[in-house]
Amino acid sequence: MCCALATDTGMANASKYVFTAGSSAWAWAKVFASAVADKGYESVYYVGNEGGVPDDVYNFFWEEVEKLGLSVKNAGSIRLSGNETDLSSVITSIMAAEPDVIVTSLTAGGAVSFIQQGSQFGLFDESDLFGVYIGDADHTESIGSSYPVGNIWAISWFPITFDAVKDFAKETYEKSDKVIPCSASLTYYYAADSVCQALAALSYSEATNSERLVEVMENLTMDSILGEVSYTSYSHQLMFPMFFAGTAFSDEWGGIALPDESDYSVYGVECYPTEEEWTEKAAELGYKTLLQ
Repeated sequence: MCCALATDTGMANASKYVFTAGSSAWAWAKVFASAVADKGYESVYYVGNEGGVPDDVYNFFWEEVEKLGLSVKNAGSIRLSGNETDLSSVITSIMAAEPDVIVTSLTAGGAVSFIQQGSQFGLFDESDLFGVYIGDADHTESIGSSYPVGNIWAISWFPITFDAVKDFAKETYEKSDKVIPCSASLTYYYAADSVCQALAALSYSEATNSERLVEVMENLTMDSILGEVSYTSYSHQLMFPMFFAGTAFSDEWGGIALPDESDYSVYGVECYPTEEEWTEKAAELGYKTLLQ
């Protein structure tokens, strides 16, 4: 599974044959809570799509805030159905709440509309924005030079302007007639690469043995452009680094917003739920982990 998925969906479908190479909504929540703590924000407003993943980001964010012992005001929350075109009432309501920061799991058209109209209202000059999928080519091309305005921060797992991946990204950019690689697509690459590396470690006769393939996958540590990555034993979640950065407008990369390499944080295994947290949450929801 390569996309972000609701935690209870992952737990309900837990199997030794199921692996998740997509990003973790719980990990996003941990990154957002950590960033709120680092920046000393005192009030947060949440904007999300409808669905299980946005619910996870919201619920886990406030759980993590509590774990960190932060005194942070919940300034409100709203869910967008995904087809709104006029967000003026939403934005004015947020501005009336005067939050220090807006945490969002919006993606696709909802994120584009929210950023465009929020920029026009001056929303992000008054409140910072923390989000996902808004720091690379995935959606920002359609926003153009109107973005970023104010302080907009994004989680990315393919920071194409950073030294770790700059050469790889530039080569891809040039070979593909200036199509910019996006971080969401990297998870599909990880998924395919992990299976290929596991198969390469097996003999020809073992390659059709599903039990042996799973065994190798569970113990696989593979190289990536961001360093070594591997799956957890308790959730089969691929642990890869997440970058959290303010965004900067880039003429070099097709005139879009990209992570600002002068001001960013890197999160590793500490942003993923631990075995203890995963086991406790699974029990709360009535599921067993892979180790039980």
